[in-house]
Amino acid sequence: MARRRVPLVTRYQCGRITPSFAGISFLNSLPQQETATSDTTPTARKLLGAAVGHARADCNNAFMKLNFAISFVLLVVLVAFVSGTSAIAAQEASAQLVSSSGTAQQSETQQPAETTSNSAENRATVIVVVGAAAVDKYAEPFAAWADRWQAAAAKANAEFVRIDSTNAETATQEVSLPAGAETTHRDLLQQAIVQHASGSTEPLWIVLIGHGTYDGQLAKFNLVGPDVSPGELSTWLNDVSRPLAFINCASASSPFLNELSGDNRVIVTATRSGHELNYARFGDFMSAAITDPAADLDKDDQVSLLEAYLTASKRVEEFYQTESRLATEHALMDDNGDKLGTPAAWFRGVHATRRAEDGAALDGTRAHQLHLVKSERELSLPEEFRAERDEIELAIAALREQKSSMTEMEYYDQLEVLMLKLARLYQTLDAAQ
Repeated sequence: MARRRVPLVTRYQCGRITPSFAGISFLNSLPQQETATSDTTPTARKLLGAAVGHARADCNNAFMKLNFAISFVLLVVLVAFVSGTSAIAAQEASAQLVSSSGTAQQSETQQPAETTSNSAENRATVIVVVGAAAVDKYAEPFAAWADRWQAAAAKANAEFVRIDSTNAETATQEVSLPAGAETTHRDLLQQAIVQHASGSTEPLWIVLIGHGTYDGQLAKFNLVGPDVSPGELSTWLNDVSRPLAFINCASASSPFLNELSGDNRVIVTATRSGHELNYARFGDFMSAAITDPAADLDKDDQVSLLEAYLTASKRVEEFYQTESRLATEHALMDDNGDKLGTPAAWFRGVHATRRAEDGAALDGTRAHQLHLVKSERELSLPEEFRAERDEIELAIAALREQKSSMTEMEYYDQLEVLMLKLARLYQTLDAAQ
């Protein structure tokens, strides 16, 4: 008689997809091993916690609801086996890394410590461009927003390049221009992108602060000197081989999303249309949210690009409501390359709950994986581990998009494979450390 498959329940904990219950048959198939403790660590709870929240939407049949209490008890057992002391192991690994680094300085024959994501060799890069203010009353707030991004980059130990009227000389020194090249802000931006297109697996962040224009056919970001169009930026970004976070805080910025959307890119614009031409306040709230603990919606001690986008969009909405004004800006975000974007109003927490009428895929998963300022827990994880974990999460998100076209058994079969792969990844991390 064929073994009856118990569906795998999934959940979101701390913004991460984690396996939570693989069924009695999976427990019985595990090799026998004593567990050091039945207590769950933060990482273990993140890996194999209670089946709540988003999982109930996927597992709404009566059987799972009636046996929810039983599954929770089994979770405790499975948690202790698979991840037991993963958080403690991560801390010990971090201490060992510091120790090995100090030993390497004493002996040239020993191997150097493994490079981490915030090392000088593999850091994020933040390029902030402050455009033409047009009138003096905008110059001060634009500069203040850029200052916030500079402070965030410093906190993240990221490379930082700032291009504006107040530091043109400094920007020219930081960006090496070809012989005979002009020193316009447009040229500085192009060369900054070229110089930071590769050489790191950490994201390249590009933030445009200022005004934009749109004549019904072509949008532009207003620089000091010649302006820049979406098509020109698209050409400059062709050779970028690292993850890209592009944030255009200007008015009439939506056409940049349509042009720049692509694989391994997160594009955020302050407007949903090129015809939203009024002064945009999104950049103010976005620059504040990127390091604001209140923007940490999933409480994992770090603010993702998605969380900053959702928080900034909400604060923009509240501003117009408080001032009793008609909203003239509606931000969009695209992270799946379909050039459509998803408004913040379609999210509940960090999960999109609404879908376009044409069934277009929703955004958010990739944007929630990008953090400018990472938590200590995130930094303690090896770079290779984080990369593989992110790939599995993206695969799970893609599978969920296909759920409506699959049978229940097909869906849970494939989901179980991915969830067990994620669980074994954490188990491998524990074993390696």
